[in-house]
Amino acid sequence: MKKNGINIIITDEPEDSDTHLWESGQLGDDPEHAVVSKRGAAIYDEAMELQLISIRLPKELIAEYKKLGSFVARGYQPLMRDALRFYIEHNKSAIRSTISTSAAARKLPAKPKPLSMA
Repeated sequence: MKKNGINIIITDEPEDSDTHLWESGQLGDDPEHAVVSKRGAAIYDEAMELQLISIRLPKELIAEYKKLGSFVARGYQPLMRDALRFYIEHNKSAIRSTISTSAAARKLPAKPKPLSMA
């Protein structure tokens, strides 16, 4: 809303709050004052409980994720995390069943008790 050429923002924040100035970009958007965090990505990895891994994937698959990411305005790595999480969540019981079945099949028969020489 404008009144006498001045932007008026209606909010339920306290009168002395400058949150709207930060959110509108009036504060904090000057690249001259931007500073790269010394902690870098580590702070985000810690907060999101992420662990860096190395995995080899077909270039075509990565290209497809990048295309999809640009379509939905997300990075391809978060999309891959989502796909992996979705797979695990929707196949948990089948995976557990397979693991327990194969573990049982690998068990060796119990060793016979040694003969006593009494």
